[in-house]
Amino acid sequence: MPPTYPAQPAVPRLAARFGRIGPGLGRLGRAWRPPTILIRWKLTLFYSAVLALTLMSFSLAVYTYMDRTLMGDIRRSSQERAAQAADGLLREARRQEDRAMAVASGRIGWAEASLLREWDELQGSFEPWRYEGVGIRYYHWTGQLVGTSDKFLWDRDHVPIDYNMFVDASRGMDHAVVVSTSSVSVGGPFYSYSRPVFRDQHPWAVVEILTSLQSYDRTMDRLARLLALATVLATALAFFTGAAVTEAALRPLDAIARTAQEINQKRDLSRRIADRGPLDEIGRLATTFNDMLDQIQGMFERQRQFLADVSHELRTPLTTIRGEVDLMRRFDRLDPEGMDAVHGEAERMSRLVEDLLLLARSNEQLVRRSAPVALDGIVEEVLRQAQVLAGDHHVVSAGDVRPVAVTGDGDQLKQLLLNLVSNALRHTPAGTRVTMGLRQVGSEAELTVADDGPGIPAEDLPFVFDRFYRVDKARARASGGTGLGLSIVHAIATGHGGRVAVASDVGRGTVFTVRLPLTAPSAAKPEAG
Repeated sequence: MPPTYPAQPAVPRLAARFGRIGPGLGRLGRAWRPPTILIRWKLTLFYSAVLALTLMSFSLAVYTYMDRTLMGDIRRSSQERAAQAADGLLREARRQEDRAMAVASGRIGWAEASLLREWDELQGSFEPWRYEGVGIRYYHWTGQLVGTSDKFLWDRDHVPIDYNMFVDASRGMDHAVVVSTSSVSVGGPFYSYSRPVFRDQHPWAVVEILTSLQSYDRTMDRLARLLALATVLATALAFFTGAAVTEAALRPLDAIARTAQEINQKRDLSRRIADRGPLDEIGRLATTFNDMLDQIQGMFERQRQFLADVSHELRTPLTTIRGEVDLMRRFDRLDPEGMDAVHGEAERMSRLVEDLLLLARSNEQLVRRSAPVALDGIVEEVLRQAQVLAGDHHVVSAGDVRPVAVTGDGDQLKQLLLNLVSNALRHTPAGTRVTMGLRQVGSEAELTVADDGPGIPAEDLPFVFDRFYRVDKARARASGGTGLGLSIVHAIATGHGGRVAVASDVGRGTVFTVRLPLTAPSAAKPEAG
């Protein structure tokens, strides 16, 4: 006999099994991500759904309106026919009574009994109110059916009688109800409208108008199918049309995405979006994207050129220093001229590094102190220094100089003006006249440095404030400059909330103009520099 083991409870076994499956499901849930739906399909589905809801609401409103309109027409026509049938019944009853009284005066009860027994003879008088799909049933006020306009209306199994009409008739109220039939061949369902008939202020009979609702049902069914079909077709047409329109409208976005991917993969900033489309929002986005790429490419090119220029500027003094040191090592003695050359190149490298550090600062860091500064005093100081630097080679003078004060760093502003004058002295031939001017123009101070030298070509003017840019490439470093002077001028002017501009005419000279905001009238006494 095989051994028997106690049965293990089912719940712990299921718990252990799901406990092993649970971590796997958790990892699967974390790994699964819902599929990404493109924005064109989101837009298409959104306005298709909005259109479908709108059409459904409109269809429902039309269907409800038609239902109420048709049922209202049926109700009004039933009321009119019930009133006409009741009036006809009363007139025929009076005519029958008059005839009975003429035959046997004083025997009214017998005439009334004869009237109730001869309802079929009264039906001919109601022919003017009989219509196709409309039937009439006549009842004694006690509920007895005594006459119909059609034979099938006698069959209560086919066309049931709603006995609530007699309750309402006893209260003098009309009664309306939809009566279902056992067979559609008899024209059902019917809209039943009954009205009580009174004689001598007592209930006497009930007239029931039965209007077939088959035509109404067919009309409403056709209308419902038509509205549903129109909604489906319109939604489908809108979906495919919207998809095509959205595809065309978003094509520039695809171009932007592809261009960005190609730039990222190939590191090629020269690529641009060729098909910008119309000048709508997306077209402007494509144009802005191309403009941004132009700026980024320009920035990278300027950065690359800047690094190349810095490397070149540093290589020359380093080569000179290395050569002089090698010569002194070879001859094992110190050469005073070599030491002077090393010192000069070291000074030049120091100035270059200091200028680069100055340009690397932000506008807030550039202006280390802010106080009222008298620019006319700075012009006088720079004039004295420039005359010493110029010697007999240039003529440096001050033109129209007015007392003007600004707020800023006096040392920085002095360096700005000295750089402009030094630039004019360095890049113009001997005998050139350099003139400084200062005046107030509106709410700004205008500082000018003009020379009557050879001028700057028009194609070089947009780049004169770029770092290491030289108009005369052949002269390079022969003048001893670092190529950063005008860049420093631009940085100092911008840091003080101003701006600098240049105007030049080849063969007639160049004018640099710096405009700075004035000091507020309540400022303290200005310093000279």
